[in-house]
Amino acid sequence: MAQRDLKKFEKRAMDPTTPTFRGKHTVLTRSYETDGKHYVVPTLKMKKTKRGTRLMQIKNPMKEALKTGNYRVAGSQKDADAISRQLSREIGVARNMKSKKNGGMINVNRGDGAAIRGKTKGRIL
Repeated sequence: MAQRDLKKFEKRAMDPTTPTFRGKHTVLTRSYETDGKHYVVPTLKMKKTKRGTRLMQIKNPMKEALKTGNYRVAGSQKDADAISRQLSREIGVARNMKSKKNGGMINVNRGDGAAIRGKTKGRIL
């Protein structure tokens, strides 16, 4: 997997202690196209409430992302979708989540186009 600096929302989503939204999500992303660039932005953020710190939906995700720097840039919608899928895989590995679709196996892209597949058992592949 190619090394890169993680954005704040990516670190939060990968943290096993982060609560989930609607029982399963630590991040949901959306992409916006502006001036030929596709921005992948989170639509959830941590917020303190009367019931404790929770993940809440962001009212204007693009505005918030540009203000905080919490976004990734892609050259096309296809690339933006790939960034979102890769982030989901990385979160699954970091939080030791198992996919129901592939019998508890997690596929991880190594960054060179190949993928490795294996049970995580608490370790990053």
